[in-house]
Amino acid sequence: MQAVERSGTSAVLILARGRCLLRADGDVLSVRIESADEVDLRRIQDVIGADLARLGTREGLDVTWRDLGSPAAQ
Repeated sequence: MQAVERSGTSAVLILARGRCLLRADGDVLSVRIESADEVDLRRIQDVIGADLARLGTREGLDVTWRDLGSPAAQ
């Protein structure tokens, strides 16, 4: 992680190969990962997903990823 930018209930994690946008809204945490490369996108997704699952174990956090670029996600 290279930098973190926070504002209210949102944050942006600046990573070497992309960025991760987080937004808390009620009891939902939305996470958006952006990267120019599909391989890096999946790597970031794996790391962030594992961290969120580990940190949210007690609260029963469920990490579900959707591809917002696919027609099924629209």
